[in-house]
Amino acid sequence: MLHQQQQQSHQQRSASALAGGPISSPSSTPLSSTGSTAISPMMSNKNSSQARLNNMQIRHKFGYLGSGRAQFNSPHGFCLGLNQEIVVADTNNHRVCIFDKSGSYITQFGSPGKEEGQLWNPRKVAILHRPTNDLTGTSSSSASSLHHQFQQQRQHQVSKPYSSHFTTGSGLQVSGQQLSTIGNNEPLYVVCDRGAERSRMQLFTKDGAFIKKIGIHYIDIVAGLAITQNGLIIVVDSVSPTVYIINGETGILNGWFDCSGHMKEPSDIAVKSDLPGNEYFICDFKGHCVVVFSEQGEYLRKIGHEGLTSYPNGIDISDDGDILVGDSHGNRFHVVVFDRNGNFVSQFECPHVKVSRCCGLKITREGYIVTLAKNNHHVLVLDTIHI
Repeated sequence: MLHQQQQQSHQQRSASALAGGPISSPSSTPLSSTGSTAISPMMSNKNSSQARLNNMQIRHKFGYLGSGRAQFNSPHGFCLGLNQEIVVADTNNHRVCIFDKSGSYITQFGSPGKEEGQLWNPRKVAILHRPTNDLTGTSSSSASSLHHQFQQQRQHQVSKPYSSHFTTGSGLQVSGQQLSTIGNNEPLYVVCDRGAERSRMQLFTKDGAFIKKIGIHYIDIVAGLAITQNGLIIVVDSVSPTVYIINGETGILNGWFDCSGHMKEPSDIAVKSDLPGNEYFICDFKGHCVVVFSEQGEYLRKIGHEGLTSYPNGIDISDDGDILVGDSHGNRFHVVVFDRNGNFVSQFECPHVKVSRCCGLKITREGYIVTLAKNNHHVLVLDTIHI
């Protein structure tokens, strides 16, 4: 139940199937005549970590330490833009930089500072697609349910770190322009930085113009940031492992749930949105796995294990439901592919370049894999993988 630590063990639950199929690839994904992957997905946990490592090829590598164009200083996060641009949270340069998929510089925005509209150590960035339906109404059953349970939690005064800062009113420390003054369907960048109080969330137009701030001082460190198809902003805190659900239109905190009973240190999050209800896939950096929760905060299952998904720090889910988990254990970028049911399919590595502390993983429309090497100050774009 939302706001309550789950007591049900993994052994008491069966993994529920995700919709979809293998990784989308125009012509290169080898399938058997039955439509399943040519590599058996039913390999045991013991054998999966010993499975053959396939090489990934680098398409583009760009960035190095500095503050100029195509330079970074410890970037902590990125997302893909509307046209598949690579949008980088250049953390210690206090800015957001935008490139095309070949690494050509497009633009940047942000100036150092803690005032509204400025950026201070931005860690995560995501793109908010704004649906035409009113997110403040009942068109989203999940948001309505979360909001209802959140109010119940407040009425019962159940203890939760920073809970005294929460409010369900329309004035959740939201300042700046109203979204109604912006084009109804214009996408926005969501940027999480430090600000003056712990963490801060700010919204910008695609041109970098400041729109508004959403106060999230109840979050210590934003480890993962994702957006659902119906415009909810999902944030996970790594210090006190907790998932927060925020309405992207209003800034209202719809709800939260504590996941500390099932994981040690969240490091990234992905949302599977094409089910009857969303599922949240959270990388557990110190637990060496991915933990899956329902949108109600119910623990569902774990994927991966130490030796296979050691210190995971990036996750994405293809349009067809395949789950890609990335890590840089051993200073090489390593990706494990699971099918829609969480069964191991294959694993890949990039031996051609050192990757120290990857941050994030995204799949482009062409099937390219993108990651950041935070400590090496560069972006890697890897070729489509074959499963």
